[in-house]
Order: sequence, then C-alpha cells, then structure tokens
Amino acid sequence: MRNHNDRLPAEGAMSERFHTTRITLREALGQGETGGVISREGRRGCCRWQSPKTV
Repeated sequence: MRNHNDRLPAEGAMSERFHTTRITLREALGQGETGGVISREGRRGCCRWQSPKTV
C-alpha cells in the first residue's frame, strides 16, 4: 500500500510490470488523475497518490 504523496514508479517500469504499452499505461494514469486518485506534475515524470476523498 502506498502512502499519501509517495511517488509511483517510472512509466517504463510500470508498463513492464503490468505487461502493457506505455500508451495504455498513460491512459490509465489519466483516468486515475481524473478520478482524483493520483496527481501528475506536468512533464516531471512522476505521479503522486492523493489522499482519499471523504464524503
């Protein structure tokens, strides 16, 4: 389990781990960003987990 603000592994490492293309991975990361699960920092090559939203 990741903690708030932990960096995700690099796209290349994640695509190898999950046996998918980087394009597919980027689409999934985009959905995670839209859903508020991760935060991407522009072209810095990193993503961070967000705190769960409370209802």
